[in-house]
Amino acid sequence: MNMKTYEIKITGSKYNDNYFFFAPKDGEIEEEVAAIMKEMKAGNISRFTVEEVAKMTALEKRYQVAIDKIGHARLLNLPEQIKELLKNTKDLKTKTELLEEIAKNI
Repeated sequence: MNMKTYEIKITGSKYNDNYFFFAPKDGEIEEEVAAIMKEMKAGNISRFTVEEVAKMTALEKRYQVAIDKIGHARLLNLPEQIKELLKNTKDLKTKTELLEEIAKNI
């Protein structure tokens, strides 16, 4: 199975995030883009970019491991202050360290 990695950046009224999408582990990229487009039509996203990433750095791998350990459902259920902090943290190293701390406490 050939795994492809995409970096997705979204901005808008409801979502402001940079994340990695792993196909086929996370699904098909076309389905992810369709979901983003649906959110655009709803007015929640104003802009997005999708770029295929050749190879993940060690920091990007740490980020993904932390996200996987926490799980998307738990991320959505974090306290609002923590979600805001993560949303507003643009530096990948700092965001990764925050996620790793959250993952330790799960």
